Amino acid sequence: MSDAPGRDRTARPPIRRVVFAEDAVGRFGGVETLLRVLAPRLRESGLKVEYLSHEPPSGPAPTPGAVRCFAVPGSASRWVRLAAGLRRRAFLASLGPRDALVMMNETTAAELLPGLSAAHRLRPRSRRPLSVMQFHSRFDSAWRVRGDAILRRAGAVCEEFLALNEQEARRFAAAYGRQVGSIPNPVAVPVAQTPRTRRPTRVVCVARLAPEKRVDWVLRAFDAAASRHPGWELEVVGDGPERAALERLAASLEHGQRIRFRGEVPTADLAGVYDAAGLLALASDFEGTPMVLAEAMARGVPVVCTPSSEAVEATARAAGFLSEDSPESFTRALTEAMSQEESAWRELSAAALEQARTHDPRAVVEHWLRLLRR
Repeated sequence: MSDAPGRDRTARPPIRRVVFAEDAVGRFGGVETLLRVLAPRLRESGLKVEYLSHEPPSGPAPTPGAVRCFAVPGSASRWVRLAAGLRRRAFLASLGPRDALVMMNETTAAELLPGLSAAHRLRPRSRRPLSVMQFHSRFDSAWRVRGDAILRRAGAVCEEFLALNEQEARRFAAAYGRQVGSIPNPVAVPVAQTPRTRRPTRVVCVARLAPEKRVDWVLRAFDAAASRHPGWELEVVGDGPERAALERLAASLEHGQRIRFRGEVPTADLAGVYDAAGLLALASDFEGTPMVLAEAMARGVPVVCTPSSEAVEATARAAGFLSEDSPESFTRALTEAMSQEESAWRELSAAALEQARTHDPRAVVEHWLRLLRR
């Protein structure tokens, strides 16, 4: 973790309120998992926590507090859109030096930066809110490439720009010509205090069921490995637009009866999901520092991953198996992982626990508090 303020904060009074801007409040995913860990602890420290939802909320907010949404239907008239835009700008103009606005991705930044820039022009720095942009994917991801103009604007407007790890922070800093800090995501599960001694014969895939997660690679890889490992099963945890298609694919596979779709799981039950697993399979096209990877490691679960970011590659080399970016290579890696001896698995499990220490919620929350209060 690194402290790298992007702007001078001379004469700023203490922050009293934090507004998190995300795609859709309540939607299953890494940002929502982060907020369900971070927001309650910020409230416990005396900060007021509120939310801005780019799309209509999908569920309850992580903590009690105002949830604002300025989205309008696609069929809305020009006047309805204009009114929503004016309400958004009025809210941004109401933010003062005791407020922090934290934008969690480029989508929310695109919605909020024009109004935030306009509000900044009307007041001196000492009367502006603390503005923070945290990017949750890697620098060379498709998300960053598509959103580069927005992110560069965020780099120019926001006091703080954060990546999820120091490697990505250095890349953003070099490209955008400013200081960039890093704060990793906290895990939503307790970090196990003792190494595991028994390997469950279950592969777990925890992901939003969307195209970029490539869960179909996991299904086909498991099916290919399953004939050599009759005691193993695959559990898919999560939901999303691809679920029906993935369930049809699983039903068509030779070992589909050993694949179970569990849907979304409450945060309180996640530790049990990982404790019942011997391996985590993650075949994403791109990631930053994925929450599921940190959660699995926190429970001592070795990982099988595609090279979706520098952080993922480093983790897989230290505590699991790294495939090349192809379905065939991922199948080979998962088969090798399932074929491990128990003693080798225990060594990787211990290495996973060691890797997870950086994501301990207490350390991450303390880092956010330092950023908000300095």
